[in-house]
Amino acid sequence: MHPHELRTPIASLDVAVAKPDPAPSAVTLADRLGRQLDRIDHLLDGFLAEVPHSTAR
Repeated sequence: MHPHELRTPIASLDVAVAKPDPAPSAVTLADRLGRQLDRIDHLLDGFLAEVPHSTAR
C-alpha cells in the first residue's frame, strides 16, 4: 500500500479546505485526519521494515 492510497479518500476534503473561507469544521477534520494518516504511514513503514521479504523459487 502506498501513502497516496491512504490519502485518496480525503482528496475532496483537501479541496474544500483549499477554497476561500473554508468551514472551520472542515479545517479541523482535515488537520486531524492528516495527522492520523501521517501516523499510519509511519506505523506501516515500521511494520514493513520488519517483515522479511520472501524469495521467489
